[in-house]
Amino acid sequence: MEVLSYPRPAVTVAPGSEELAACADEAEALAERFQALADASRLKVLHLLHVRGEMCACELQEVLGVSASNLSFHLQALRHAGFVRARKQGKWTIYRLPPGGPSVFLDEFRELFRGDPSGARCTVCGSGEEMADAGKEL
Repeated sequence: MEVLSYPRPAVTVAPGSEELAACADEAEALAERFQALADASRLKVLHLLHVRGEMCACELQEVLGVSASNLSFHLQALRHAGFVRARKQGKWTIYRLPPGGPSVFLDEFRELFRGDPSGARCTVCGSGEEMADAGKEL
């Protein structure tokens, strides 16, 4: 079996324009959107809006059993990330998912990992299969 020397010159070149590593702003925006999803209360809000449709803040607050300030904090994070939209109706603020909801974001994320990337080959044998003894997991 061939012993590899690290770092490997072929993989340490500057990132190409099609790689996320070359797009700092896009990577940061993607991370911020994932951070908005990284909370159980926010996931509950999203799912409620998906299943029940539009809801006012007082309805969400009652269903979730949270304080107004806590709900407001979570809704603001979701609105900032583009996962929730709000509209005023008299004295009420009504929340809803945008067209396509979170699935649009997940589809965009999934697109980053479509296809057969050139770096997915085993560096020892050149196959796309993972080798059981190619190295020890940390």
